[in-house]
Amino acid sequence: MKLNHLQVSTYDVDASVAFYERFFGFRKSWEADGETFLVREADEDGFLLALKPVEDGVEPPEWLHFGFTVDTIEEVKEQYAVLEAAGIKFEMAILDRDDMAVFYALDPGSGNRVEVGCWYPA
Repeated sequence: MKLNHLQVSTYDVDASVAFYERFFGFRKSWEADGETFLVREADEDGFLLALKPVEDGVEPPEWLHFGFTVDTIEEVKEQYAVLEAAGIKFEMAILDRDDMAVFYALDPGSGNRVEVGCWYPA
């Protein structure tokens, strides 16, 4: 059994698509039944991110987030700097310690929290 997709809501599909394409390696694959499906070519199993439009002002629950891991703390810092330079807002600025680094960026089309982190690098 494998995880196939994650569906999240967005009130600005175009802004969310641009965010995930530009910063997280997704590309728009298709649309069906009002949803937009993004795929990451780097993922061998074809994981999909499904964006479901909702009316503006619908906020995701404050606990909801999904995350990406990278191999080094330096990669976390680099991704943070790229997002910061692009004007992306953060729920949590980078937390940088010897054994880990993590931050939470906000999808500008939905407010969904996207975590990027590295824990206990080799």
